[in-house]
Amino acid sequence: MSYGFSDPFSAASPSVQIRRVGAWKGLAGLMVAAVGIGFAGYVYMSPYQKATRALQERTAELSKARGSTDDLSSERDRLKAEMEKRQAAEQQKVAGESKRHETLSSLGAELKTALGGAGAAVAADDARLTISFAIPSLFEQPTSVTISPQGETALRVVVAAVKKAGGRARVKARLIPSPPPRELGQFKNIGEFEMLRAARVMLVLAANGVPADHLGVAGDLPGARKTKNGIPDRLDIEIEAE
Repeated sequence: MSYGFSDPFSAASPSVQIRRVGAWKGLAGLMVAAVGIGFAGYVYMSPYQKATRALQERTAELSKARGSTDDLSSERDRLKAEMEKRQAAEQQKVAGESKRHETLSSLGAELKTALGGAGAAVAADDARLTISFAIPSLFEQPTSVTISPQGETALRVVVAAVKKAGGRARVKARLIPSPPPRELGQFKNIGEFEMLRAARVMLVLAANGVPADHLGVAGDLPGARKTKNGIPDRLDIEIEAE
């Protein structure tokens, strides 16, 4: 008996080997394919990521620029509103000054007529109206602090003017440091005597209706003419309109 190579056991081994070689080839093919896909993905994803990053950066720049534009717009609107507010305030101020000037001019004309016989000189400017009274038209005596009846009448005219102007009145006193005449020996100087006279005039104005917070006495430097005894021959009252 003889044995040949056609034995079924001897034929099985090559078939298995062929299948194993085919499996390895398939696995190698898959690995190569995976590497190819990975490389293709890298080639695709790398520019995509760069483009995405560039887009994000550009978007951030645009957002920042838009924010800056909004800030500039807000600042422009704020400055515009502030300028309009200042212009309105300036126009209001000019209108107020014009009205004040008209009021004082009108009052000045009225007082010149009403006080012409009382020895009063009236002058008006843009800020105030000044009434300069001769001392004999207000006081009983040249060295007296007592208001005369005609002085009371004249001061009531001043009260009406202050009320009409809706403003303030200030009685001026000449602060003269010179010693007073003998009949005024109780005063340290003539300025002290003049302050008392101004206070008496202010009290008459208050008694006739001018509010106390709209009245005042102010010291003034010597400027009026004086009588022989050194006492000023006039007393001034200033009216300021609101």
